[in-house]
Amino acid sequence: MSQDRLPEEITQLRRDAERGNAEAQFGLGKLYYCGVRVPCDYQEAAKWYRLAAEQGNVEAQRILGWMYFSGDGVSRVYHESLKWYRLAAEQSDVEAERMVGVLYFLGNGTPKDEQESLKWFRLAAEQGNVEAQYRLGCMYKEGKGGKEDYVSGYAWLSIAERKGHEDAPSLRKEIELEMTSRQVDKAQERVSEISRLTGL
Repeated sequence: MSQDRLPEEITQLRRDAERGNAEAQFGLGKLYYCGVRVPCDYQEAAKWYRLAAEQGNVEAQRILGWMYFSGDGVSRVYHESLKWYRLAAEQSDVEAERMVGVLYFLGNGTPKDEQESLKWFRLAAEQGNVEAQYRLGCMYKEGKGGKEDYVSGYAWLSIAERKGHEDAPSLRKEIELEMTSRQVDKAQERVSEISRLTGL
């Protein structure tokens, strides 16, 4: 579809985006990314998302992080992915916090750093991200990013289980077999404490 045949509202959105309106830039990026009323074009989407992200649009930063992680419309470049995810995470975007944890855990775009990974998973987990809750439980169980901590591992896996994570129940039961009854009681108290402090 040529530019002169675009619907008027999209033409206006493009004008606003070209004038530097971050919300319009994000909106235009989303239209191209999803192929809504314009042809799907990841490269064009990346261009507009980048402009919005450079102005601090947190959603654009998170999506650009994903695009560099997955290679959608741009080359797969993990350090660029980390850069954009981290900017969004610093604005408390929960999915970006989780992905920063993933990148540090895998050592993609940065040297592998399990302590840093644990920190970001915890931030996302405390905001209710079920995948981060599960990963945090796994890390505590395995002693990644710190010492082995079955009590905390059990607690976070219990919370992930309550929120429907399908792998959490079996891993929680596996940990429970290694725990004393006193540790299990302490872990259940920790679940209540985490729930009270975070509203989970």
